[in-house]
Amino acid sequence: MDRKTIRKHIHSATAPSKQSRKKKSKLDSYKKYLHRRMMEDHVFNGKRLLDEISQLGYQGGKTILKDYLKPFWDMREKNTPSDLKLCQENRCRWTGKRLEP
Repeated sequence: MDRKTIRKHIHSATAPSKQSRKKKSKLDSYKKYLHRRMMEDHVFNGKRLLDEISQLGYQGGKTILKDYLKPFWDMREKNTPSDLKLCQENRCRWTGKRLEP
């Protein structure tokens, strides 16, 4: 730390505070798209979403995306159609018409 900075803090009436900057995420431009895919289309697969936004120009990593998706994974159970939930529980195949064991 520079001596002038130390002098400034010694002579100031208040204690120095750390100033934090809100850094823009590489994912910010794609959050509306991701939110729509999860809420309307029920797509929660991180790899699939990463592939989709990469085609749209996203250059960030998968960890940033994974951290953003974590809170939505609990919602995945609530927003999945009941027939599909039943199919997943019984380990059967979803055909869109009926459940097949």
